[in-house]
Amino acid sequence: MTNALAGDMRQAMSLLIHGDEHDNIQKRPDICTLRTAINEPILGSSFSAHDGSGVFIWALRDQGYVNAWMAALSNGGTVEDCKRAVRDAPKAQYVRGESWPPTFLNCVLNRDKILDWKPQVVARVGRALDLAVASGKLHDYNNALKRACDLPSLKAYGAAHLVRTAFVTATPPKCIPSQEFIGMGSGANYNFFLNRGMTNVHMVNATMKKYTCDQQLVLDTGNLAYLLCRLKSNKVDGWELLHEGMWSEEEKQHWRGNLPPIHYPLSLLVVIALAGRCDDRWDQ
Repeated sequence: MTNALAGDMRQAMSLLIHGDEHDNIQKRPDICTLRTAINEPILGSSFSAHDGSGVFIWALRDQGYVNAWMAALSNGGTVEDCKRAVRDAPKAQYVRGESWPPTFLNCVLNRDKILDWKPQVVARVGRALDLAVASGKLHDYNNALKRACDLPSLKAYGAAHLVRTAFVTATPPKCIPSQEFIGMGSGANYNFFLNRGMTNVHMVNATMKKYTCDQQLVLDTGNLAYLLCRLKSNKVDGWELLHEGMWSEEEKQHWRGNLPPIHYPLSLLVVIALAGRCDDRWDQ
């Protein structure tokens, strides 16, 4: 590996560390709002309690809406009372950077659509989230993603956000069990890693440790997607490196330092085969 390519690795890992230090997902206003509400005794750190109130709060995310929902709930109200209270609250003026992502949730998933969700469906999603976080098992995580797609207008993109948030707001926060990269819009571009043979988060973490000696930042698939998106949207110096195009196979081989395959004459291959020595070493 050349010094230039090794330098790219160090720069990329440093970018992720910088993003985590300056734009940590745990400090986002919407995450803080949800964590405070979900940890109230009436919800008991459960997304499924009171007909999936935690899921409704996650989707509404505005502090005024959340306060209205929680006040109605604390006064003994039903989920319908909570919905009515949110409808009566002043319409939220979402601030870019405080809601995630502004375009998707403000334009596609608005207050009226959220309040039209059926409590039975939302509660079922909440139970799947609670189980996934509690067990930490890949099967339960995948099931939570599947169940979250049952919510109208959410689709796979929003479902991934919801499930990620459930793990982030757990006390203490938990890592998503899947090691696979997840698609969360164009901002979550994994070409830098794929070009260099890193196909999952475990390999990214190993690279992080190798090139930065930083053992404090351990990424999971949700946090990696978040950092990639935020580095791009905030135009952090050097962000383009992590959003490069996909390399050709020739470029990948050059980076990995592999020699082109050796093409032996057919006559030699016959001799090798007859000698019983035809094994994988001859393809290297």
